Amino acid sequence: MTTSDIYVETTDELNARYAAALLPLTVIFAIFTVVGVLGNAGVIVVFSLGRASHNSTFRVFAIFLAIVDLMACALLLPSEIAKHRSFFHFDNLALCQVKVIHIQISLNTFKWMLK
Repeated sequence: MTTSDIYVETTDELNARYAAALLPLTVIFAIFTVVGVLGNAGVIVVFSLGRASHNSTFRVFAIFLAIVDLMACALLLPSEIAKHRSFFHFDNLALCQVKVIHIQISLNTFKWMLK
């Protein structure tokens, strides 16, 4: 075998191959994004406008949890979808930073809540 017989894939070819392999997961993430955004927005509206448990601790917890999950569905899942499309050449720095910041905020907030 000579060096001219070896085929080396380019980054674009690797991205296309991985994107095709990750397509089912990408579709599931897209469905979770739509359902999560709509569902969490609904929870925020219902618990914010509901008068039955207006000063309840559970109400505050449910709204806070819905806000955190809404941010995850609106920011993290689309960034994962974008990463699936260009797995080996992910050059969207802003999206990467938003993802890392959201993860740090979520972890620190839950750590604070568990104390």
